[in-house]
Amino acid sequence: MPLNANFDELAISLTKPNYLHLSKISVKTGGEWVNVSDLPIKEAFLSSTNQDRTNFGIDAWLDKRTAFFSTKFETNPRLKISFRTSIKIDGIKVENRRDGLWERAQNLAIEFSSKTDETRFSLDFSDTEIKDKARNHLLKNIRDVALGESLEVTNEQKKLFLGDFGEEFFCNPSAREINEYITYVVDKLSFKTEFNITLLLYLFRELSAFCYFSSEHNTLNFAILNLYIAAIDPRSKEASRAAFKVIQASSESDRNIAKTKLKKFGNIHFGYPLVIGPHMVSRSLRSWPKRLLLDTIERLVSSTAQTGLGETIVCYGTLLGLYRDGDFIEHDDDIDLLFIFKNKICQNKDHLLETHLKTLVRAIQEKGFRVKIAGVNEQNYYPFLQIFDKDHAVHVDLFLGYNDGQNVDLPMQNVKYEAVPKDAILPILRWTYQDRSLNVPNDIEAFLEYRYGKTWKTPDIFFRQNE
Repeated sequence: MPLNANFDELAISLTKPNYLHLSKISVKTGGEWVNVSDLPIKEAFLSSTNQDRTNFGIDAWLDKRTAFFSTKFETNPRLKISFRTSIKIDGIKVENRRDGLWERAQNLAIEFSSKTDETRFSLDFSDTEIKDKARNHLLKNIRDVALGESLEVTNEQKKLFLGDFGEEFFCNPSAREINEYITYVVDKLSFKTEFNITLLLYLFRELSAFCYFSSEHNTLNFAILNLYIAAIDPRSKEASRAAFKVIQASSESDRNIAKTKLKKFGNIHFGYPLVIGPHMVSRSLRSWPKRLLLDTIERLVSSTAQTGLGETIVCYGTLLGLYRDGDFIEHDDDIDLLFIFKNKICQNKDHLLETHLKTLVRAIQEKGFRVKIAGVNEQNYYPFLQIFDKDHAVHVDLFLGYNDGQNVDLPMQNVKYEAVPKDAILPILRWTYQDRSLNVPNDIEAFLEYRYGKTWKTPDIFFRQNE
């Protein structure tokens, strides 16, 4: 955005309700681009802080202790920065996170002002003209990738990037034509194993961002592009969320198309199918050798039993899949176990967490596992263990249950602790699955109904998102 004047205040806001969420703000002053955080700042104000966490706050961002700041969801979220001295500013660049959330910048409004001479410069990105400029900028980025002008692309790769479209296609394509190119990328280009995966990631991100500036874009292709982004870069959680949001609202046939393409993408680029998991795009649990995963379960149950503190059972999604489907749930990505402390041990939970949890962790580590202590949620904190086996990349969530004599207190819906009648869980049942004898709740179906409701027999890949 070009401008040329002296200013001592910068305000950034959104003209429609959303989160104001940015990673970098740079201004051009004295012929050089400078981060706003490096300028002499008198005062900075952010209308709110996401989750009230300091690492999402403006002070942490200005001090470079965090990569981005974020407000809560607001009607008019805003940031205001006052400079100590008047600064001549010739341009501004605002950057969002590279892993998604582009929609949060769609209705961005920027204003520079000067208290001394009442000079103002404002720009509203919800304006049609500005959106056209953004669209053209993204189109240039896509063209630069396809023609190898921004990244190193071989002649063979360039030929594949262009397909039958030709170099002149990128000069001024219509919305319909660019959608045809996106379809080409989703259906053909993404499955060429000759490509460097970094090139694909760059192109997918630019095409996905472009979708936000095209009123006629294909929402299914947008979702698939974001699934590919999440597959290549596991840190792109927001890409997963963006894709899930679209697919969840799609028809059954479109969902199946997205799932099929994602599986194919995973098989070609990584050697195993990828699925829309409960947390993110992940390797299908069913693609792992079942023996490996069952061995892990047995070793963990054995290690925890040796402590004498309680018993471990198979629970939640793992139990649901093995019991209902006869296999691990295809779209699941971890193993769920529940350790239930004995009644007499639960009388003093503070002592339990300080002393007995350490004993439990030590026993598991002695079996060769790596253990991380985590919390089920911020509002209702109790620890659980994330356990990693050196033989495979599927982690185990070991939740903790507390037996008070009548009920078992354990994480249920939204992983908040609830009391489940003891008879549904204890005494534990030895249940035969294939050639294995597994610890399970005393009444499997009652337990599954407590956790998943009366519809537990119907598979739902969006169960976690719907909670």
